[in-house]
Amino acid sequence: MTVSGTLSKLDRFSSAYVTLSLNLGGYGEGTYTLPLVMRLDERVNDLSVQLVQESVKVTVLNYEKEEQQEESTEAEEAEQNE
Repeated sequence: MTVSGTLSKLDRFSSAYVTLSLNLGGYGEGTYTLPLVMRLDERVNDLSVQLVQESVKVTVLNYEKEEQQEESTEAEEAEQNE
């Protein structure tokens, strides 16, 4: 992210004024390149804020499936140790 403006305005700038998010709705397991959504607090309206990187690569996992696999592996190890 690049922020530009007068020195006095930049001195008052806080990263808390910027929110970056991704919309993962509708995506199943897999790896995707998704656009970042930037929301700016109204206190940033007198500065220029631009994203240097407008998308990110994300991997969506099915945690329920991973947890089930871990539980199954733990149960198998417990049986072998008996």
